[in-house]
Amino acid sequence: MTGFHEDRYFDPDPTIRRNARGLYDETRALPIVSPHGHVDPGILAKNDAFTDPASLVVTPDHYILRMLYSRGVPLESLGIVAIDGKPQAAETDSRKIWQTFADYWHLFRATPTRAWLEYELREVFGVAQDLDSASAPRIYDAIVERLQSSEFRPRALLDRFNIEVLATTDAASDTLEHHKTLRGLKLATRVIPTFRPDGLFRIAATGWSEELARFERVVGGPIRDYAALVTALARRRAEFKALGATATDHAVVVPRTERLADTEAGYLFTKAQEGVATRDDQVRDLAGLERAQLVRYAQNLCGPDRERSHRVVMRQAVINSLAGVYQQVRNVSQRAGLKSEAYMCQRQLPCSFLSLNAFTKESQRFGICFRERGGGASRQIKRK
Repeated sequence: MTGFHEDRYFDPDPTIRRNARGLYDETRALPIVSPHGHVDPGILAKNDAFTDPASLVVTPDHYILRMLYSRGVPLESLGIVAIDGKPQAAETDSRKIWQTFADYWHLFRATPTRAWLEYELREVFGVAQDLDSASAPRIYDAIVERLQSSEFRPRALLDRFNIEVLATTDAASDTLEHHKTLRGLKLATRVIPTFRPDGLFRIAATGWSEELARFERVVGGPIRDYAALVTALARRRAEFKALGATATDHAVVVPRTERLADTEAGYLFTKAQEGVATRDDQVRDLAGLERAQLVRYAQNLCGPDRERSHRVVMRQAVINSLAGVYQQVRNVSQRAGLKSEAYMCQRQLPCSFLSLNAFTKESQRFGICFRERGGGASRQIKRK
């Protein structure tokens, strides 16, 4: 592994690089405040030693898995079990998984994944040798040896990396038992949950009934209708907040925020209970539930001024939706022969729409207006 140049992530222009280095030097010693992540809080609560580099580095990293799978490497060979239970069986030998990863290491050239893994190998594990097929066994053994030492226990790494705040991502049905344990340990790092109720919103997905059952167990009673679900979600949000949560996390797949009448929302919930909810039902249910959650969040921010809180949160909902589904909407609209482009706030984010006029009309309901920009097709979102 070649030596790392201290300016390797900075712009090659000397002036920009000098300014970047100055900013970095002022902030590099500050503690890390991580507002979003997917660290399992159970790892920190139990503080057991990590077992091997494959289960630590390869199997849980979706960036690695996507790259290798895109080049024909079966996920099973990387230790991933098929959710449908069909063969072939997943590889369980961690040494073989690591070897497969090393055999395809060259695919990661010039990627952020390789940049941070090379840093991890060299600076965290002290591995100076280049990773390849031949060196994989030796590097595997070196990492295993280091993982057995106390300085590589999860909580020791929190201190080593100078992490002040670490936010995890937790399902609404999570018991939060590990967060309660960590809160009682009085660690130097503040570990907080993040509320992610997506599993309850995806009413057409396989496993929705099971997720609802888990949620019922954690809230302590049956949820027989939509109103009970919304009430239970609000109570769970309060429990997350009591453990330090400051955010919710939603995977926005479709740019839709919709006012659903209680009767209509109840009808969709009943269809889900009966196992007949469709994908379109799910889209509408997601839109309505996410809007309800966002309005509750805005009311926390804006107090009794409900109209103001509604406008605030719906602006953000529309903007977040645009950002989250840029690629999907762009692909669909291009197939439909549309070439209109919007510039989102000051981000200059290109985005095409199936029906820009319809979207404009809907957005104006939420206090967002579009203004013409140079000829009609291109428009710009402008906050009121």
